[in-house]
Amino acid sequence: DNGPLPPRTDHGYAQRQEPFTAIRSQHSSFNPTTYQDLGGDSRNDLVTYGLAHFVRVGTDKRRGAVAALEWKPTNDLHLYVDALYSKVDIDGKINGFYFDNTSILYANTYSNTVVQDDKLVAGAITNSLGAAGLRLSNQSAFAARSDELKSIGANLAWQVGDRSKLTADLAYSAVDYLANYAEIRTDVSSANASVTFDARGKVVLITPSVDLTNLAQNPVTSLTMPFYQDGGDKIASGKIDFEHEFAPDGFFQAFRAGLRYVDRDKSNMQMSDSRSIAPRALQADMLEPFAREGYSGKQS
Repeated sequence: DNGPLPPRTDHGYAQRQEPFTAIRSQHSSFNPTTYQDLGGDSRNDLVTYGLAHFVRVGTDKRRGAVAALEWKPTNDLHLYVDALYSKVDIDGKINGFYFDNTSILYANTYSNTVVQDDKLVAGAITNSLGAAGLRLSNQSAFAARSDELKSIGANLAWQVGDRSKLTADLAYSAVDYLANYAEIRTDVSSANASVTFDARGKVVLITPSVDLTNLAQNPVTSLTMPFYQDGGDKIASGKIDFEHEFAPDGFFQAFRAGLRYVDRDKSNMQMSDSRSIAPRALQADMLEPFAREGYSGKQS
């Protein structure tokens, strides 16, 4: 209605990238049938099944762009096109240490104990049962997620003469996603391992009796990929309408016709893998590449 317009464009871009760090300390449940008085008050005290301390670090990167084009070359033709792009990449590592006390809690050896409300909250635990007594474990996990969205749409309005009009609405969007989680665990093989802990503060303090960087004492026992997913979702749609009005004194008043089209292609793959292996001392530089290979890209 305002006459022809030259091509007009508008666009924008935004990006945010930030590191993140999170610390989690976890106190496992207490055994209600402990047979030891660790507080010296002639009362049976509850002993924890285990404690864990994990640190998560990584990056969160998000990018987005928009663009639009409007063009009205004549009074009868009007075109509008817009596009959107968005991508989110989250990559992180989780490293931690935890110990599991055996279900036969009274059989291990306790020292320097601190009891609060009949619960053991600090002290030292020494394995007295061999392989079944006390498990000290390192856990390294590698998590990644990537989501990408691409979308474009177009609107056309064309007045053909005084009595005919053609309109069209076309759109296409595509989403691709990839997410997974891979984990490596090592277990201390020392039969006389011990651990000192203090769970009275906000962060659990755990000190094991072995060198956690020594792979001879910390063999790899588990390689897992609890979750892996990749896929995509693509949708194309279109709508075209044509209308023609006949002369007022004619037999027919108007002719209207339309075409609709929708096509969707969606794919999704999920899998998991968990392998417990015989204790084996691998080279340190083999651990991270193994885990990262699990989500280095889409699986064939």
